[in-house]
Amino acid sequence: MDWPRAKTILIVALALLNIFLYHQVYGGVGLPAPEESYLTAFPVEALVEELAVYGVQPKIQDGVPPRLPPVRLIPRVPALDLDAVFAGRRYETRQGTLGYCTGTLYSTDEDVLCLSEDGRLVYAVVQRAGVERARRADLDAARQQVEALFEAVGGPPADLHGPEITFDDQGGTFVFRYEQVIEDAAAGPLWIFPGAVEIHATGRRVVSYQQRLWDVETVDAAPAPVMPVTNLLHRQLEDRDRLVDLLEQFGSDRGHRVLQLRLGYALGPAPEAGAPGSGAQPPAYEGRPAWQALLQGAPPLLFDARTGAFIESVWP
Repeated sequence: MDWPRAKTILIVALALLNIFLYHQVYGGVGLPAPEESYLTAFPVEALVEELAVYGVQPKIQDGVPPRLPPVRLIPRVPALDLDAVFAGRRYETRQGTLGYCTGTLYSTDEDVLCLSEDGRLVYAVVQRAGVERARRADLDAARQQVEALFEAVGGPPADLHGPEITFDDQGGTFVFRYEQVIEDAAAGPLWIFPGAVEIHATGRRVVSYQQRLWDVETVDAAPAPVMPVTNLLHRQLEDRDRLVDLLEQFGSDRGHRVLQLRLGYALGPAPEAGAPGSGAQPPAYEGRPAWQALLQGAPPLLFDARTGAFIESVWP
């Protein structure tokens, strides 16, 4: 038998077979190339056992998540009624900074409001020392104060979820926290992570108000796949990354805390100067698909839903 010739024929046959299989998998009709984000989801049961060591119970959906539509996030500029904000009192106007807001300042001797071009709205009482501390029995009165200020800044937005209400013992105020969420026909509720409103109030007045909300514009492109959240958790636990640091600091062995994983959009890059959407109009930012890890009593963590990379928070 001619072994060299047989070996040559076998090599050629295997090469042709590889070409045929490649065409069937990657070039065949209706058979798109595999996508990294659509790898089989890591089993949730194993994660439950690992997280239980930290006294944490995950609240997650197993399996492959829905594809997300590409979106742009445009700063929402509120429609202010300054006479209502300041209750008819005279106010001065100038340019300046208040907290995280740099823009136009409207101020009286008692309070000041800042409105920036990128949609930040900050209101604060000037002399906090003179504000009477709230009592826990003042919650209903504090709600009324919050509702009145909402009306003065354009009314309560329909896309806010909340409030989550806590009591700030140090500041002596009720804290009303709202988060922005949109509804997608295919994906369900999607959180706009840089969109939120936080209000501190007593039964007599609002002490501070911070708002940054976004108009969400759908991009004319096909929805894109994202990483299963169980894969993200597995990677974080295996690499002992930022989530593990959070669990070690805020976990508890005396009772289970709930860990929520929510899907939505973080703030992507802004357009470059001179690009469409930049200039006089508010810039349109890319909506970056993201998973948020939310553990009771701990600051939230954001991760890119396509790569798993950590995302720095931009709120407020």
